[in-house]
Amino acid sequence: MAKFEHRLAAVAQDSTDPCLSKLEVAKLVSQSRTESKMTWFRALGLSKLVIAKLLGRHPGVLGLSEHTLESIVLWFEGLGLSKIDIAKITGVFPNVWVLPEDMLESKAQWLKELGLSKLEIAKVVSQRPTVLGMSEEKLKSKTRLLKAGGLSDSDVHEFIARNPPFLTYSVEKYLMPRLALLQKHIPSDELGDTVMNSSWWRGSIAKFEHRWAAVAQDSAHLDASD
Repeated sequence: MAKFEHRLAAVAQDSTDPCLSKLEVAKLVSQSRTESKMTWFRALGLSKLVIAKLLGRHPGVLGLSEHTLESIVLWFEGLGLSKIDIAKITGVFPNVWVLPEDMLESKAQWLKELGLSKLEIAKVVSQRPTVLGMSEEKLKSKTRLLKAGGLSDSDVHEFIARNPPFLTYSVEKYLMPRLALLQKHIPSDELGDTVMNSSWWRGSIAKFEHRWAAVAQDSAHLDASD
């Protein structure tokens, strides 16, 4: 890093230096910024691989000031997350470094309004950081689906706190077909308890259909024996 700064200082003192073209100066500046950011992220605890992934996807991070980067770190730490947590989050979702801070805050506020505690919000962010980049309407569509399945506001809070991955599932392709299947086979007064069971949301539709077919067959055999 020092050698870059030394050469840049020399160029600043003599802008007519014939040894360095404008392109070469630009390369030096770019390399200096890259080295500076690499050092900063390494100090935060990010591996070289994660840093390469971050800068490869979002080269604009090189232009962010350390003050801006520090404010993002402080935001995560405000949730109770450690630098190790931040490094892991970056590995999964490097976009966090280019999201506006008010967008990060709006997602935390939305989760808080669902009834989640700071600890529970930290769990959601840590386990599924992609939630931070989703629109609020997309997130609300998933809680509306849970309510359509018979859950109360307090049930929705409990369910999301226990199952952060649910917020990342596609409503149209994944959640609605499963809810429709439950509504088809489960009595309405029992639907809410079934919806609260997270295992129902993780299996395949084919597996569910096979299970219901087996249950129906068993019921038919019992009716026949009577």
